[in-house]
Amino acid sequence: MALTQKKLQALEGKNFPNLYNRHRRLWTEKAERAYDYAAQSMPARQTARVDDAASVLRPVLEIDKTLRDFLQGGNLTQRYWVEYFCDYVLDQLWDQLRNRRTGGAR
Repeated sequence: MALTQKKLQALEGKNFPNLYNRHRRLWTEKAERAYDYAAQSMPARQTARVDDAASVLRPVLEIDKTLRDFLQGGNLTQRYWVEYFCDYVLDQLWDQLRNRRTGGAR
């Protein structure tokens, strides 16, 4: 699911935007690969949507050491944090991801 205001507020309350900004290149690279895989898997003339990319990115984030260390350091043991952060990353990068794939067309 896409990022909601409730998820955003929860992430902000636990300092996830700082994690994102500190490691922006890492999250961008992972999101680009996830989006590219999802887009390449679509039938002809179909475009990948946020949840298509999220279904690829989420398992990658689940095993990412940087995110796992952050979660452990904040005692954030609930599984939903990875989902929320995945939605946050894609929300931050979605226009950039689509534009680089389509050459600016929407």
